[in-house]
Amino acid sequence: AGLTERCPVSNSLVSMLPYPPFKLLFKQPSPPSSSSSNHRGKEEDHALIDGQFLAFQVLAHWDFTVLGQPLTEGFITALDKYLKRCKASAFRLAPALELAREGTESAQQELALLRAKAARRL
Repeated sequence: AGLTERCPVSNSLVSMLPYPPFKLLFKQPSPPSSSSSNHRGKEEDHALIDGQFLAFQVLAHWDFTVLGQPLTEGFITALDKYLKRCKASAFRLAPALELAREGTESAQQELALLRAKAARRL
């Protein structure tokens, strides 16, 4: 990451994060002239983001998109592993989704508390 590269989600300097940035991959269609064997139908582009901030934002706003991309199950799993490595596992997305699916009053209260805590971190 360059010294002046900013996270497109939090606008923080990537080089100043107290933990490594999360690498968000975007799959984009390759150009029509894909006769080259180097291209297998897709090209990857990426953004370095503040993964903890992203988790706080998703939980606080309950919006499962980032930079116009929907958060897939695979993305959520990868982000949760990243959060565990960065010691922010209390704010993982998969357990929050499970609480939402559970639908019980106690689960909804726990989810509301988690979302409020995440909102305070933004």
